[in-house]
Amino acid sequence: LKDNNFNVMTYWDAQTQIDLLVTHNTDRLVRLIECRWVSSATLEPRQVVQEVLNKQYTPPPQHQVKRYAMLSPRVSPVTIEKAREMGVEILGLEDLLSRDVV
Repeated sequence: LKDNNFNVMTYWDAQTQIDLLVTHNTDRLVRLIECRWVSSATLEPRQVVQEVLNKQYTPPPQHQVKRYAMLSPRVSPVTIEKAREMGVEILGLEDLLSRDVV
């Protein structure tokens, strides 16, 4: 990502911890990414999506926030669509190297 003019960082304050904040030098978009690497037996995607929505982060002036949950293992297409309707994009490990994601 750094080779493609992306800035990658983490964020925390007294109330919030965010796994990844990714920005690009030109698009004024902050990508808030929450990562979960768990077994399929313990993963509850809806709970993770709600956690992402509850994250409090104030972006720099004139920037927007786009919210993501990066989950392993991959979840069902129905879950991905429901999360998208709530304003959270679901990413899998295979998306990590895709140029079409951000």
